[in-house]
Amino acid sequence: MQWIARQFKKEIPAPNLMILCFMLYASFAMNAYYQARGMHYWNCDFGNSGLISLTDPSYGNCTYEGGETAMDDSNSGNWCVASPSASDDQLQANIEFACGKVDCSIIRSGGACF
Repeated sequence: MQWIARQFKKEIPAPNLMILCFMLYASFAMNAYYQARGMHYWNCDFGNSGLISLTDPSYGNCTYEGGETAMDDSNSGNWCVASPSASDDQLQANIEFACGKVDCSIIRSGGACF
């Protein structure tokens, strides 16, 4: 979050910056879960609040796992990200669910993506 604030503080109003950071945290957690579960489209659904992305969402020192195309019939993409239409409550639930299953230390205080 500190990196994002330095990069965008002149371009994004503070309330919008917090929303962006929350979406990035959720996206990181959701992607970590999606990658750990084999990159199947159903592992990125998150109650219809996840999207499969073919574009690397990594930024600064925050590198999202992924990049290889799945070689099965699941039509999976490379990364899972939060839908811009997802509610804050849904994003929080996604973070809690995914981080209960995979390591999310990178988005916690002191992590490269915090």
